[in-house]
Amino acid sequence: PTPYKEVHYTADGVMCRSKSEALWGTRLEQRGFTYWYDTALQLYDGSVIYTDFKIYLPHCRRLVMAEHFGMMDNPVYAENSMKRLEKYSKSGYYLGLNLFYTYETREKPLTMKDIDRKLDEIEALDRRLDW
Repeated sequence: PTPYKEVHYTADGVMCRSKSEALWGTRLEQRGFTYWYDTALQLYDGSVIYTDFKIYLPHCRRLVMAEHFGMMDNPVYAENSMKRLEKYSKSGYYLGLNLFYTYETREKPLTMKDIDRKLDEIEALDRRLDW
């Protein structure tokens, strides 16, 4: 990964690149999730991306990925974010199954309610035994 321009920390002291990612990490910690921040994930074509969060689901013993897209009102950033989601899809990661995301714009900043809604979805998925 790239060096941090700004430093933000979760409640447990994990260093994050953005304030919103620090909020995500803090909420994961508060809700008792085991997670890894900014770790390598090899894709279908052999390339590697650094996923914002790998989250372990203890009941079904699987990992899911979570991404936060922080500048979606920037057209170049938004286009790159969509390309990133496409790479995930081609590698077998599907929205609502093993890939989750949040986003924000200047007009719609990320809130803890946004994160909680995603974590509620992830927790519900962990309770399902049929996947």
